[in-house]
Amino acid sequence: MEKINNNTCQINELNNKMENTECLVKELYCCEYEVNMVATHPVCFEAWVGAIVRNNIVYHLERHIDSCPLLKGGFPKGYVLTNFSHFSLDNDIIYLNKGQYFSFSLILIGVLNEYFSLFEEALQQMCVIGFGKNPQTSKPTKVGFTDLNITKGDTFYWTNSLSFEKAKEDTFYQNKKTIGLKIKFLTPTQLVRIGKLTRKETPLGSQAKANCFPSLYQIVHTAVCRLQNLYNIYINKRIEQISAVDDNFMRNAAFAQLQSADLQFIKLKNTLKKETKNEQPLRGFIGEQIYEGYLQDYIPILQFMSKLGIGNETAYGLGNFEIEIVEK
Repeated sequence: MEKINNNTCQINELNNKMENTECLVKELYCCEYEVNMVATHPVCFEAWVGAIVRNNIVYHLERHIDSCPLLKGGFPKGYVLTNFSHFSLDNDIIYLNKGQYFSFSLILIGVLNEYFSLFEEALQQMCVIGFGKNPQTSKPTKVGFTDLNITKGDTFYWTNSLSFEKAKEDTFYQNKKTIGLKIKFLTPTQLVRIGKLTRKETPLGSQAKANCFPSLYQIVHTAVCRLQNLYNIYINKRIEQISAVDDNFMRNAAFAQLQSADLQFIKLKNTLKKETKNEQPLRGFIGEQIYEGYLQDYIPILQFMSKLGIGNETAYGLGNFEIEIVEK
């Protein structure tokens, strides 16, 4: 079993194969910033840490909404939180000692990088005002953080951020043969919103009929649409939503055969909102699936989007996944 290398580059030859699809977005780029800070007192996180960080960042960004319209609206968010140093998928309380580091990655997409100073200010305010609770007090006191260090990592582009071992590059894509592809959901991934059916006459969609199971078709379709929308909003600076995907490009995903699946649907705790329950759902599947088929052309898209997440609430750190090629 071979894990795909995240740090290699060149997928230009695959772009040629995808000319007839709408998912060729050559100028899409992202920057990853590593954020490190130190707790000034013992601290505990009683909710999903991605929700704690995201909700605090948004709180401190609200004063800048007018100067950056891309921070508001219901369109896909141009920032992603990931790589948390401390988190729990079992809703266990997370404890940090005084002086212990807490870190995560902030990914900004396209033109949102021009507003990095706003995020930097929000992170500084987070450290000063504090977040999380002090487990040694009876009151829900926020704990401050110090030694904030924000390091800008590499800028990665859709067209040159990915590739595979050079030795296999010539044969892997030119020889059309079936491959095994493992998809591993690292944080809850939900590709469709699950709502209550309030009207009996409401028509059933294809995902409802499939019990909202994350099929490869839906995974690729969601990844392509998210890729297109991020490009349209944060590169083209257009707010229109895109949901059309070339049927010919999606055909092999539709006919991929599921070999195995080991999935679990979980729900994570959100933060309190004015001391009441936050109704924003944080839920989805974790675990892995293995598919078999002619799936080579989907690997670059899935590998790129694994950095940015797919499905709902990616700004909270949901929708993270990995892919591997499985030797048959």
